[in-house]
Amino acid sequence: MNIMRSILTIVVVTFVGIGSIAAQQPATIKNDLNPSYQRSMYRVLIDLRHVDNDRVHVHMNLPALRADSAVMVFPATIPGTYEPQSWWRYISEFKAWDSSGAPLPVHRSADHQFVISGAKKLARVDYMVDDSFDDHDTTFPQIFHPAGTSIQADSIFVMNQCGFIGYLDGMSKLIYQVTVIKPPHLYGASALQIKSYSDTLDMYSASSYDALVDNPIIYAVADTASFTVAGTRIMIACANVTDHSIAQQLVEPIKRIATSIASFLGTMPVDRYAFLFYCWDGSTKNVDVRSPAFGALEHNYSSLYFWHAKNAAQGVADVATHEFLHILEPLNLHSEEIANFDFRAPKMSKHLWLYEGVTEYFSDMARIHDSAISEVDLQRMLSRKLFAAAYFPPALSLTDFSKNVMTDANQQVYPLIYEYGPIVALALDIQLREESKGERGLLDLIRSLSAVYGPDKPFKDDELWKIIEKATSPSIAAFCDRYIEHAERIPVGEVLKKIGWNYTAKKMVSVPGYGIEFRMHGTDPRMLIGPVGENPLGVQAGDELKKINGRTASMNDESLWTNIMRPSVGDELTITVLRNGQEVDLTGKAVMVSREQRHVIEDDPKATPQQVALRRALLYGS
Repeated sequence: MNIMRSILTIVVVTFVGIGSIAAQQPATIKNDLNPSYQRSMYRVLIDLRHVDNDRVHVHMNLPALRADSAVMVFPATIPGTYEPQSWWRYISEFKAWDSSGAPLPVHRSADHQFVISGAKKLARVDYMVDDSFDDHDTTFPQIFHPAGTSIQADSIFVMNQCGFIGYLDGMSKLIYQVTVIKPPHLYGASALQIKSYSDTLDMYSASSYDALVDNPIIYAVADTASFTVAGTRIMIACANVTDHSIAQQLVEPIKRIATSIASFLGTMPVDRYAFLFYCWDGSTKNVDVRSPAFGALEHNYSSLYFWHAKNAAQGVADVATHEFLHILEPLNLHSEEIANFDFRAPKMSKHLWLYEGVTEYFSDMARIHDSAISEVDLQRMLSRKLFAAAYFPPALSLTDFSKNVMTDANQQVYPLIYEYGPIVALALDIQLREESKGERGLLDLIRSLSAVYGPDKPFKDDELWKIIEKATSPSIAAFCDRYIEHAERIPVGEVLKKIGWNYTAKKMVSVPGYGIEFRMHGTDPRMLIGPVGENPLGVQAGDELKKINGRTASMNDESLWTNIMRPSVGDELTITVLRNGQEVDLTGKAVMVSREQRHVIEDDPKATPQQVALRRALLYGS
């Protein structure tokens, strides 16, 4: 560090045709920006100090090429999102130059990427980057906020790298070295090692474009916390515009879930992990509020959250447990489609049931294994998953859905992978435990496969059933073929009976509630509600649920659904509904209501010792 500081100098770097950028930079960085220097890698300069209408300038020195033309690619989508994104739409004023500063011709390809002629002379490109958080263009699907970008001058920068940096087609495996010029009061947080050369200049590197995209960064006024669990160093960093620390509010719930996961796994497969939070204060200035997507996107050593600034700790355990557990799959177990992800024309793996379904299942099992939730809690969570999973198209197999997840039809039902996927994982886990007399379950299978493959060795998508059969038995492979490769549905009652739980598809019960029911229809993404008997909220048939107690209603936010689905008599609730094109707030107190309860899971009072023993092995590993 002393050597680096000793070579700091003030330099002015002039780029022919694009003006000049003045900054405090080490001499080494001056060389990095020289087009003739290190032509075997990408050298990137991002200027966060000069923001023009939520846009920043990016300059890239490029590796040498031998072709007559080159294509600069900005991703169609990125791993973990399973949605079309078209990041090229946020790039403007794209220019290409040779080493003497002369411009080179640029035009768009059929898929909107940037085609550069005379590429043998190509030395550098520069362009402006807009952000996605406040994109109001309805001609494109809204980008899931945790995968997106935010540019707020002198305040917050959410840098999912796919939105700032591209690559030359066919040359994504080269090293990237990125220099960021930033306002002095902002701190960069990431799982990457960021070297600060001064209070206005940072540098980081990545071994490839895949590694670069796998490591988002947030720049904001420092609001961080850190601790160690089971040898893994964990950092929490929050970008927020409030005047108090949010990171400290998150320490307790995140330390709790990290402890549960360490206990569940036995050993942590990563030595570090970063929880990165963009904490939204509800302002519409920097976020398009068509559908604020609260949630998170996983990466191998971090996860990035679009979260609420108020009561930030509420509900974080449900989401963070899932994201953290992605350190199992796909980090340590994944197919070639993920290992060699094609950012320009993505080919999707058919095993979303593994990457998302099993991960969601493990997030529940980790918490019950560590007594963070009860068996009754788990039963209720499974009931809610079964309720939602009933809307998964009956003729659609999980593998067909996964392989074609980018289609419009499958995008409509995509959230259901988090509902039906865990049900399949539970049934598979029970069968594994049953065949091994309780000794071996789904986590053991994932561990054994991870030991064979791991982060650097993918499996072939079409060979997973054979791999599983070799590690287990023909009957387990047959299960996968029946319920995952094909569209046969899990016989829930039969499966749960094996662990001493009774399942009832529907029955009438008297419970505290608000006298409403949900009326979801097929692939309709709206949450329509209507009154049933007692109606303390004043709901009308056809009302569309938008908010619960002021927070956007999301099928994945279990803490919100607890308020509406499991109240006590007298609990007050305020919901916001869309009625005749207008938002209406409805407030009422819970009363005893008679309602049809679906997908009821309860202990079987006549469960045999063998059934109870299998349940204990499943839930607690004993």
